Amino acid sequence: MLALKSYTVVAIAEATFESYTHLKIIDIPETIRSIGICAFYGCTNLTTVKMPNSVTEMGRSVFRFCKNLTDVTIPEKIETINEYMFDGCSSLKSIVIPDGVKRIEKYAFRDCASLERIVIPASVEYIGEGAFGGCTSLRFAHIKYSEDTLQVAENVFDNSPLDTLYLEREIPNGSRIFVGKKEMKSLYVGKGVKRISGSTFDDCFGLTDLTIGSDVTFVSEAFVSSVALKNVVIEDAETPLFLGFAGYVRPLFKDSPLETIYLGRNVDFELTTFSLSPFSDKATITSVTIGDKVTNIHSDVFKNCPNLVNLTIGSGVKKIGESAFNGCSSITNITLPYGLKVIEDYVFKNCSKLTCNLYMPVSLDSIGMGAFESCNSLTGELVINDNIAYVGDGAFKQCAGIDSVTIGNKTTTIGDAAFNSCFSLTKV
Repeated sequence: MLALKSYTVVAIAEATFESYTHLKIIDIPETIRSIGICAFYGCTNLTTVKMPNSVTEMGRSVFRFCKNLTDVTIPEKIETINEYMFDGCSSLKSIVIPDGVKRIEKYAFRDCASLERIVIPASVEYIGEGAFGGCTSLRFAHIKYSEDTLQVAENVFDNSPLDTLYLEREIPNGSRIFVGKKEMKSLYVGKGVKRISGSTFDDCFGLTDLTIGSDVTFVSEAFVSSVALKNVVIEDAETPLFLGFAGYVRPLFKDSPLETIYLGRNVDFELTTFSLSPFSDKATITSVTIGDKVTNIHSDVFKNCPNLVNLTIGSGVKKIGESAFNGCSSITNITLPYGLKVIEDYVFKNCSKLTCNLYMPVSLDSIGMGAFESCNSLTGELVINDNIAYVGDGAFKQCAGIDSVTIGNKTTTIGDAAFNSCFSLTKV
């Protein structure tokens, strides 16, 4: 009797099942180590592929134009998703890219018109040209945290209508892969990103919500075109954030109709002849929350925001800089935190609707010139506690509703016209 040899199949060769239009389900055995170029190219009725983790290598165009493919898992040991691998898989709604993949080559997922979300793991080092181009249902992308810069080619998301992006690692300065994303509404720039600058987010006209993460230390020449931006969150951090220009002598957010701001850290910016705070002169701002990590509220930061109504000042604030809220004429109530030491000049000047009975914390050392000038709705008793040594010129000038002032034992200086035009004042 003739004895037949048995062989173990370890590879699917190039174009083995190309254009097998009757093929619907494939269950690849665990002996397979590699799948060749175009192995299942044009299998237009293929819906399900089961691949074992024994597969470590896949050639280009393996599933190209498998237009009914809906269920496939990329094996865990794959390091490169090759060119055109899923190009034209127009029914594919979801795909998991394993942590371990290092390269996503050009056009790997092009025209996956049903793909709705993608997560790029930290292991990915490079994304090729047009890798997710033409994914016309792709709304969500998450580029996960890594300390290493992600190298990207051009047009990675070309014609893909991203509306939510979580970006947690650096991409090269000058990269334009997110330029012109008019559908983008929500952007989270998180851990791993140190700088936001250049044209990275140019022409993202629909952006409404921006979160700047705790690792970012510098923002400049960005968000020039963010004409719909309403809500900005600057996450809590110990490290200050420097906010530069949005373009030549234009402050950040110059054309953005900002409404709500959460400030979770100290911010710094240059005040020059041409430069203003990114948040000043904004008639659209209605709500500001200063987080507990903030120790210094910068001069002019919210100056002349006439519709700011809701203001919360965090417990860590030690100093409020000059004119920080000057001209915020709709604020009705403030609570000054215990631990506050310095209120600089003109901080709350012209806050004309401020109606609370003002309480000065015992930690306070000084009240600057004109600090509460023309807060003509302030009412009741004003207590300048024992630790306040200095009250500046015109500090409470034209505060017509104050009827009583108590001055502490350690107050050494009360400036000129400190209580000028306080017409209701009957007791000192």
